[in-house]
Amino acid sequence: MRAFGFLALLLAGCGDSSYTADYPCTEPLGARGVIGCRLAVGRQPELDGKYTGFLVASDKPGHYGIGWIDSLGSGAVFSGVVTVDGAIDPGGTHGHIGNEAIRFDSASQLSFQSAPGDDLAGLDLTTDSPVLYLDGYLNGSRLAFAARIETQDQSGCAYQYDADLDPLAFAPAPPPAN
Repeated sequence: MRAFGFLALLLAGCGDSSYTADYPCTEPLGARGVIGCRLAVGRQPELDGKYTGFLVASDKPGHYGIGWIDSLGSGAVFSGVVTVDGAIDPGGTHGHIGNEAIRFDSASQLSFQSAPGDDLAGLDLTTDSPVLYLDGYLNGSRLAFAARIETQDQSGCAYQYDADLDPLAFAPAPPPAN
């Protein structure tokens, strides 16, 4: 298992962090109304030895980590566009390992690309927007897009999920009901 970005791995307090048959990404989010996922704040998805795709996490509202990995080392090229409803803070945006090409297209949009091999590449970003939109590509194709997230139910129990919509919106989950 590898850690990525700014988050420390936490164990799920409600059993294990296994996959669920329910699809948690059904809510229209943000000004665009894009179908999206609520992220379990302060948690990150786990990596097994065979995962190739994107990972998305948030440690607090307005701060996101987007990672990508090719665990098989196939030479896959990851690219994408991140858009927000507000503005992205260029000073709060940086790559994880240094081989990420990050370009600010506008105040509310950036593009990225890298071929990480079996290293976990990615970027952290800060925004004033409550929602982040990710339009991701693997070798130039949307067909291979997958984003692993850690989400939570209303009681606060977290679980991992592989979302396969593109584009996809992300927002921090509200605090659990007590």
